[in-house]
Amino acid sequence: MYDLTNKFIVIKTFSKELEFTNFPIFRLTISLGSYGFIGTPVIFGLSKFVRSIWPTVDQEGIVLGTQFFVFSVIFYDIIDTNELELGIKVISRVINIFKFGKLQEDATPLENIAFDFFQNLKIRVGEQHPLMNLFTNAFIDYFDNLIPWQNMKFQLSKY
Repeated sequence: MYDLTNKFIVIKTFSKELEFTNFPIFRLTISLGSYGFIGTPVIFGLSKFVRSIWPTVDQEGIVLGTQFFVFSVIFYDIIDTNELELGIKVISRVINIFKFGKLQEDATPLENIAFDFFQNLKIRVGEQHPLMNLFTNAFIDYFDNLIPWQNMKFQLSKY
């Protein structure tokens, strides 16, 4: 049997510190350390990564990342599972959102998500920031390059 008495003492001593912290990663680190997992290479690498990333994360960054994730998953599903014409139409409409920053009158929920993401990104980064320009140009190039892939997929499906 594994002796847990020492582990319970460690947990008891850290319980008062846990009451005063609001950082979930600190709580996780303390609880992993109390069970002896901190010395493992996986946890060591993860903790170094988290210490580098966690202080820079804020609520707005998490929201932007979530919006981008939701948009990209739905976007890929739509263009991969539907007909060629619909895929090209969706790609063209998304290009208009990222190029001109405008929604069409009959916008779909996907386009609303993309527009909201793009507006929030412009508010956070700024319109003339080089990173914003690079991001916009990269997205437009990416979307433009999807149309030939859609055509190739359509041509290959005939055979």
